[in-house]
Amino acid sequence: MSIKPSTSKQSNSDSILDHLEQLGYGTSFNDEVCEMLESCAMFDQIERYDIELIAAHMLAYKAEVNTILLQEGQRNPFMCLLVKGKLAVYKDRGVSDSEPTHLATILPGRTIGEMSLIDGQPHSASVTTTAPSTLLVLTRKRLNDLSRTHPKTANRLILKIAQLLSHRLRQTSGKLIDYL
Repeated sequence: MSIKPSTSKQSNSDSILDHLEQLGYGTSFNDEVCEMLESCAMFDQIERYDIELIAAHMLAYKAEVNTILLQEGQRNPFMCLLVKGKLAVYKDRGVSDSEPTHLATILPGRTIGEMSLIDGQPHSASVTTTAPSTLLVLTRKRLNDLSRTHPKTANRLILKIAQLLSHRLRQTSGKLIDYL
C-alpha cells in the first residue's frame, strides 16, 4: 500500500507540530526520555549528564497513521527521534500526477529532519507515519537555547548529527555509483 504525502492532516501554512498530540517536555518524564535517547545509536558515547540536558530541550509527540511529519520543500527546522511506530520517506518525482518514490522505512531509534535542524533549509523529502508513532522532537530554537546555556553539550550533539549525516552521505554515494 502506497501512502502519498499529500493525504496529510496538516495544511501547508501551519506548523506540522501543531497537528500532533503533545505529550510534554522531556523534563516531565526525564528518565524515560533519557533511556530512549541512550538506546539510539546517535547518542552512543554521549555522557548521561549531556543526555539529560538534551532530553530537557526535547518535546514528545504522538502522531496517528498517515500524518505527514516532514513535507518536501517546506521549512520546519526540527529533528525527530522515532521512539515507537514506523515512518516512510518519500521523494517527489517532480512530475504532476505521479506517485512519490518511496526511499526508506524508518524504525524506532532512527532520526529524521537533521539537515533542516542544522541549516534551516527546506526538507529534501517527505516523511509520513505508517503506524501510530511516538516521537521526540528537538526544534532549532531549542537547540539554540541549549547552545547558549550548555555550549559543550550542544557541540557534542551537533558533532553527532554531523557524523550521522556524513555516514548517510557515504551510503548514498555508494549506492549512486551503481547508477553511473
